[in-house]
Formats: sequence, C-alpha cells, structure tokens
Amino acid sequence: MKNKQQKRIFIVLMIIFTITLVSVLVAVNIINVNSSFRQQRRMIRDDIGFYGIEAFCGNDNQKIKRQEYDYSTSVVLKNKTIMVLSNSLKETTDKDILSMTQKLQKSGKRFGSIDDYIYLVRILKSGNTVYIFVNNKEALQNSKQFFIVSIFIFLLSVIVFTIISYYLSRWMIKPSEKAIKNQKIFVANISHDLKTPITIIRANADLIENEVKNKKSIKYIQQETEKLNHLVNEMLTLTRIDNTISKENFKSFNFGDSLFDVVLPFESIAYEKGIRFNINININEVTDYFGDESNIQKLAEILIDNAMSYTAKGGIVDVDAYENSKAVTLSVTNTGEPISDEKKVEIFDRFYRESKSRERTGNHYGLGLSIANTIVKKHNGKITVESKNGKNTFTVILPK
Repeated sequence: MKNKQQKRIFIVLMIIFTITLVSVLVAVNIINVNSSFRQQRRMIRDDIGFYGIEAFCGNDNQKIKRQEYDYSTSVVLKNKTIMVLSNSLKETTDKDILSMTQKLQKSGKRFGSIDDYIYLVRILKSGNTVYIFVNNKEALQNSKQFFIVSIFIFLLSVIVFTIISYYLSRWMIKPSEKAIKNQKIFVANISHDLKTPITIIRANADLIENEVKNKKSIKYIQQETEKLNHLVNEMLTLTRIDNTISKENFKSFNFGDSLFDVVLPFESIAYEKGIRFNINININEVTDYFGDESNIQKLAEILIDNAMSYTAKGGIVDVDAYENSKAVTLSVTNTGEPISDEKKVEIFDRFYRESKSRERTGNHYGLGLSIANTIVKKHNGKITVESKNGKNTFTVILPK
C-alpha cells in the first residue's frame, strides 16, 4: 500500500464485499435447506393425499416405494400404546422409532425434523395418531456439499476481489495524490518566491532604521517580517523533508549526545519564562541510533519549543529519552491547557492550531507538529499525544 488513504479504501471495499458475499451465501444455503425440507414435506403430503394415510400403515407398501424414499410409520393408540407399523429405514431400529415417537408426543408438533429424519403427524378418525418418519440423510448430505462448495466460492471470490480492490483503491486515490502533489509544489514555489522579497525588506528596514525618526514603525516592520520569514522557513523545511529524507541520509549517531545539543539551549529560554525545565536523558542508555540526525534534532526542537510556548509561568516542562532492544523513545511533557480527544488527531495537520485564542502567540503557524509528524513517519516511527492530570505529553517511538 502506498499510503494510509489507499489502505483505508482497500479495507472499506473488502469489508463491504465480505459482508455482501457472506450474506448472499448464507441466504442461498438457508434457501437451499428450506427448499429441500419443503420438497420432502410436499412429497409426503402428496402421497398421503393420493394413496391415503392407510397406505402408510399397512404391509403392502409397493406403491409408496415407487416414490424412492425410505420411511417408517408408528401409531399411538387411544390407550397411549405406541406401535411400529412399518420400518424401511436403514440402520434405524424399531426402538429408535419408538424413542422418537415418545419425544414428538411430548412436543405436540405436527411437522418438522428430528435427527436425520423428517416427520409428519396425522390424527385418524379412529382417534389414533400416526407418526410418519422419512429418511432425510441424502438431502442433508447434499446441503453439506453445497455448503462446502459455498466456502470454496467464498475463498476464491475473496482472493479475486482482493486483487481487484488493490488496483481499484490505487485508481481511486490518484486524483487526491495528484492534488497533494500539486499542493506541495505550490507551497515549495510560493515559499521560494517569498524568500527573496522578505530578505530584501528585512535588509532595507535595517538600513533605514537609523535614518527614520519613527523607529517604532520600523520595529513593527522588522517584527512582522521576521514572523513571515519564520513561516516561509517552516514551509521550506516541510517541503525539504517531504522530498529529501531517504535512507541515503541515514547514519549511526549517538542519540543522547545529539539530543543534548538541542535540549541545553532551551534552559535559558525556560529560565527567562519562569518555567521549571527537567531533562532526563541517560547517555549510557540512549546510545546509537540509525537515522537522519539533523531531522531527529529538528523533531526534538519542535516538540520542546511547542511545550515551552504553551506552558505558563511557573509551569513544568519535562524531556525524557530512553531505549530498549527494539526502539528509542522521546517524550516531552508540559503543564497547561489539556488537548481535547477530538483534536488529538487534527493537531498534526498542516496549519492547524488547537487553541484559537493562541493563534498569534509567538511564531507558531501550525506547521511545527506537522513537520515533526512527517519526520517520525519518514523514520517508520509513531507519535502520540496524551492529556492527563493537567499535563500534555508528546511521545515519539522510533524503531531501531
């Protein structure tokens, strides 16, 4: 599968097909069993109507035998005595017939099936009750064979439709893939086009700062230009990560040392903001990791910067890193406004910010976490967010 969208479409198609096919096959099998059951019932009733119930009770059964089914007849007399009048059922003794008759006598049913037999009950004018048992083993065997054939058809259909669904899902996502590709090209082009004029504006603002009396206006220009420059740089970073991260850029590096290079500069920022900053990285535990070091550092920088930005004065930011035999884990926790459950997926979308009240806080334009998510995916990792006890924790798991 090329991406999650294709995978989702493929799964949906397979679920719809499987449910539909199972429903059809179950319905066909039920209809087949009921049809066989009704056919046997109609055959017995036709014979009773043509020959009369007495034909099943006598010893001369040649006419009935022409219908090519085996049967047995028992009768319950007025005094509750049970007698077996005839029995042409193979491997079924008179004792078995008596036992089935007793069971049916208690149930009071007039027609149905018991074990491998279909039964029909008739009350004679004399007051005696006649029970007719017909061998239904052949019909049951045919039903089983039909069921086995249905399973074979199901498995074959699943294989065929799996192939069809795969190519169909690929065809269905082509328009969206093209749109995403065009969007990335647009973002890359517009970012490059904006970079030059922003640089010129900044340079000219710096030059005329000493010549203009209203330096406050120049400061505003410089501040807003800096924000715009930061946005463009993030857009360019995202475009670069989308297009350039590959295994060729991966190398083995000390995860702990590399992480310390990113984390330590934030101590001064935390001090200025009045935030308690806790670093829990054991270099002896978090050692070699194979990946793109510069992007892993960018990932850590984004998560820590995000935590610092949304932590109030007097709050706490914790950075933890550790490893096991299968993966390296980095987690960044901060005290602050909890992230709602419905926003925990959207928070990694491009240009998304969880709190509208903080839209103009700092140089945050909703691209940081999207960049972090892209870096994690390029390393086949997983990033999650959890809000608990007044703390938000972003956890990154990177497989070795």
